[in-house]
Amino acid sequence: MKSIDFGSFILEFESHFIKLILKDGAHFDGEKFENSYDLKSAIYGDKKIGVLIERTDPNASYSFDPLILLNNLEILEKQVLWVVVVSEKALDYGHLEFVKQMTKLKCMAVSTCEEAKQWIAENF
Repeated sequence: MKSIDFGSFILEFESHFIKLILKDGAHFDGEKFENSYDLKSAIYGDKKIGVLIERTDPNASYSFDPLILLNNLEILEKQVLWVVVVSEKALDYGHLEFVKQMTKLKCMAVSTCEEAKQWIAENF
């Protein structure tokens, strides 16, 4: 597994998905999406992959720019198979609901990485 720490977030590259870990105070905006997409393309090419977003600190605060979904919808739907959020925070589930409404991606919210791995194994 290759991992890159960008300061405000970490990307871990698994065989068929990318794990995104946001740190406290991070804001995942269009520029961070572009950097992540460039790395995805370099590592996986055009292969469709999953995205696992993990909240490792229940007290951390971070945000996503919803324009990422609007401005990159075609890329997301061509390059991403699914999105799984690992968290116990209702706010994170709300963000995932927005992804569900704005895209055709399969989405799942779970509270542990073990649940995420089980869902991924059963569905992909």
